[in-house]
Amino acid sequence: MRLYSYLLLFLFATIAFAQNDYQQDFQKIKSRYNYNVSRPSVVNFNYFIDYNAASLDQVFHLAVSIQNDFLQFNRENERFTSQYLVSLIIRKDDKTWYSKSWQKDAVLYDFETTNSKRDYQYNAFKVNFSEEGGQNFEDGAYEVLLEVHDKFSSREYKNKRKLEYSAWLDSDSLKNTEIVFLKDDIVDFSRAFDITATKNNININTPYNAFACLFSEADQHIEANIRIYTVKDEEKNLFMQDFYETQSDSLGKSYIKYLMPYKKMTEGKYSIRFSVSLDEADYEIERDFNVLWFLKPLYLYKVDLAVRPLKYLLSPKEMESVKDLEMNDLTSWFNDFWKERDPDSTTVFNELQEVYYKRVTESVRSFSTRFQEGWQTDRGMVYLLYGEPSEVENRKYSVSSLPHIIWKYNYEENERQFIFVDKTKNGDFILVDNEN
Repeated sequence: MRLYSYLLLFLFATIAFAQNDYQQDFQKIKSRYNYNVSRPSVVNFNYFIDYNAASLDQVFHLAVSIQNDFLQFNRENERFTSQYLVSLIIRKDDKTWYSKSWQKDAVLYDFETTNSKRDYQYNAFKVNFSEEGGQNFEDGAYEVLLEVHDKFSSREYKNKRKLEYSAWLDSDSLKNTEIVFLKDDIVDFSRAFDITATKNNININTPYNAFACLFSEADQHIEANIRIYTVKDEEKNLFMQDFYETQSDSLGKSYIKYLMPYKKMTEGKYSIRFSVSLDEADYEIERDFNVLWFLKPLYLYKVDLAVRPLKYLLSPKEMESVKDLEMNDLTSWFNDFWKERDPDSTTVFNELQEVYYKRVTESVRSFSTRFQEGWQTDRGMVYLLYGEPSEVENRKYSVSSLPHIIWKYNYEENERQFIFVDKTKNGDFILVDNEN
């Protein structure tokens, strides 16, 4: 029996962390409602090739994000620490072309965060091949392999991405890198860039800068036309257009760093194009990408599922009328419902909807019983409407009275409390003194 358990454990580890064909930004996970949802991979990594302005030697930037739950944290006094090793291997023709490792430490101060599947350890690394006595990429196909080894648990993750390298545009006037997305607003060529760890996807309602380096003659004025297109059925439609001006430095290096219009971008496929004008010639740099809701609440994947927890925001008559709608009409009604309650109409992302359905997800996780989804319970109802209580008195195991729990909400002028009693002692806590 013990051997069988070990075998299952080994198989699980092999399946969960074996090297896939190629790294994917997202993994498909079957939900409790038997449909697939997309979630960021346990480990994600991405790369970007820049150039030294003086020598034009290549500089390799690597971004790695590691889910907290993948790592094992040990308690040290009031904090939790983890150690892990990040290894980069670049291969060409099935031979190691370059390799390097970095040891990293993680420190957290909240135990719950150590087990989080929503929080990640992000790291940015920079490799200057010429300073390390290496060689530059030549035209051709490479593989970028990444390994993450957790020191405390010996858990490992291995995967790879393709790297198709081709030299500059065939032009003496202008050379350029590809477009990459930066997580922050800082461009410091002396350190590693904070590029996104996902290669082809950016998160909805999150500020990113589209970035590319340009190399021309020194002290030149450069103009760029920036266009973003929506892409549907391989047809591109102009979404927005803007203009950008920059100046090359004494070494001829300049860059375009453009803050994406994230407040107006819904989920979907897009393309961004930099049209650069220099010396009466035009050059174009373009890339496709997706805008996704990385941690989209489970209920929002299906509108008929998402409508159900609205029972606390609708009258019984309104709820009955919604149930009779066809799917297309239900979707339209649902979108209009939340649009009317959007706290910021200048953005396409509805912050109130996000808060509400995050509460739905948390109530399902915390309060579900054998016969009810968490949001259907009395505690779930209060949690959806009021959120996390300011204070909890847990008397589940009281011997002098029925098991009960008291939630307190502290406001500036008064305090509100809700008492939940387990009258049948079966774990079903019912709200007493229920107000309308």
